Amino acid sequence: MCLGSRALEYIKASLKRKGGTNHVEVPQGLSLVKLEITELAGRFSRLAGHNTDVYLPFYEEIFKNLKMGEQQS
Repeated sequence: MCLGSRALEYIKASLKRKGGTNHVEVPQGLSLVKLEITELAGRFSRLAGHNTDVYLPFYEEIFKNLKMGEQQS
């Protein structure tokens, strides 16, 4: 597995953890950039959380409309 895909998998795993209670280990090969990758994952997690907080009502409306469209078909 290349370093780029390891970094992406680490960030995905960091996003999946709930409330910061489960620590995600930095993959092998990324130990030299551990500080940077954990900081990046934390920033991305905060951005994703903010996006959810702000836009969830809009997403819910879109999903509701999609579901209603499926039921009419």
